[in-house]
Amino acid sequence: MLESEGYDVVVPRNLEEVERLRRTAACTIVDHEVLADMEVPLERLLGGAGPLVLLADTLDEMPQAGHIRTIEKPLLGSAVVNAVHDLLEQARHRDLRGAT
Repeated sequence: MLESEGYDVVVPRNLEEVERLRRTAACTIVDHEVLADMEVPLERLLGGAGPLVLLADTLDEMPQAGHIRTIEKPLLGSAVVNAVHDLLEQARHRDLRGAT
């Protein structure tokens, strides 16, 4: 769904690759359930200021911040695309303000 909107998509193979991509990707999408299955605390990925879309079974106790969008599963493809677009637009505006 994101590729059809013109975004490049990379699916990491392990946690180290997720962390590397979190530092370099324009936006990161993480499924909370996958992190829980891997016994990785969510806080481990929240440190970066880059845009993050969090897919969660419930919105209860999910982190909220300007650079994070939490989408409740089951989800519609448009919700993820809209979240990525909004976060990238917000980051672009933040970068433009910082450049002046």
